[in-house]
Amino acid sequence: MNSVFLLIFVSFWLVLVLVLAVTLRLSYRVASERAAQISEFRRIDIVRSAEDAIINDGAAGFERWLKKAPLPPSQTIFLLDEDGRDILGRELPRAARNGFRRHQQRMLRTGRTRVPVIVDADGRRYLFVFGPIRAPMLGVLSLPRVVMALFVAALIISAIVCFFLARYLTAPLTPMMQTARRLSEGDLDARIGDRRRNDELGALSAQFDNMADALQQQMESRQDLLRNVSHELRSPLARMMIALELAKQAGGETPHLDRIEREAEHMNELTAQILDLARAQAGVQADTPVDLSALLDEITEVANFEGAPDQKRVVLDIGDQLPTIRGNTSLLRSALDNIVRNALRYSPEAGSVTVRARSDGQQATIAISDNGPGVTPENLEKLFVPFFKGASSDGSGVGLALSAQIASWHGGSIRAENNPAPMSGLTVTLTLPVPRSDEF
Repeated sequence: MNSVFLLIFVSFWLVLVLVLAVTLRLSYRVASERAAQISEFRRIDIVRSAEDAIINDGAAGFERWLKKAPLPPSQTIFLLDEDGRDILGRELPRAARNGFRRHQQRMLRTGRTRVPVIVDADGRRYLFVFGPIRAPMLGVLSLPRVVMALFVAALIISAIVCFFLARYLTAPLTPMMQTARRLSEGDLDARIGDRRRNDELGALSAQFDNMADALQQQMESRQDLLRNVSHELRSPLARMMIALELAKQAGGETPHLDRIEREAEHMNELTAQILDLARAQAGVQADTPVDLSALLDEITEVANFEGAPDQKRVVLDIGDQLPTIRGNTSLLRSALDNIVRNALRYSPEAGSVTVRARSDGQQATIAISDNGPGVTPENLEKLFVPFFKGASSDGSGVGLALSAQIASWHGGSIRAENNPAPMSGLTVTLTLPVPRSDEF
């Protein structure tokens, strides 16, 4: 069966059929058991009581007696004449007709019968036959505990069928959710890979894998493009820098050459950041111990050296010793360095940047604050979008986006917020998970 629609339809239909079958079977069995409970002595009393009624008042008396007779809900009594017709003109059920035929055959063979015979006041003989009413299975529903038994049987049958149906329908959804989660975490090789089902859900799993293949190809193509373009740009940039040095050595020191040199350095920095961004998006497989304290010391020292000409400084506040985490040292250095450099760029002359790092045992938080102009509220979230630049920005728009990508790849997060009044400036907070000691 290759259709989920047909599967649901047939399954629920089968549940109803099974419940109906059990209901009818149980009703018939209860009716049979109740009929069998009439003892032989009670049968004799019933026959004598019916005989008195028909002798005293004929068919009308028998009919009145029958309405009050102490019979089970599924049983009645037929009085048959010599032709097998009921005295009250009722249509005989199969059991009563079979009983009458057995009586005739036995009379022909032996001249005797086991069925009681009643004689009315006029001497007419009637065969006394116990038989079921036309709808014995419906009448038995009025018996005690029958409705509850039917309800329990229906509940059990429907629960079993619906359980296996639900399990069958939801089986491919669990691996699909797990694969989607892995894809969202950057594992582009994640696939469902189950091809055993041929229904709509199996087709959905196949299309999901096809979508993941297309997504992976697009991501790899984009990363290849970024890497190729960056590599191709680096060679002419290196030759341009060499040509500028030679021009200066030849006495060509002019403001125009200085401008060209600054732009070339800017392009070289941008190219390096694009390469780092491509590496981060590709999810470089590295899982080595990273000493955050030593890494922040190194970044702070370099930043203080670069900020010295403008009397800018970076203050490192670590507090207690930071934990060792797992990740890619080169990428983490690039992420933190981009944030610190960005803070230095927008700090005023003789300003300061504060790097405050803390850990609660589960995650390490590194907050980098400057005292620059800050960012408009509507642009705070856009800071981490590649190539976004504010109105007063002179950067490339790649550095913070690269930091956000690296933080995400390490299972962390990044956010930016303006410092509260009366302070000015921006605080960028990077959060990284701290692994358990048994994970090293």
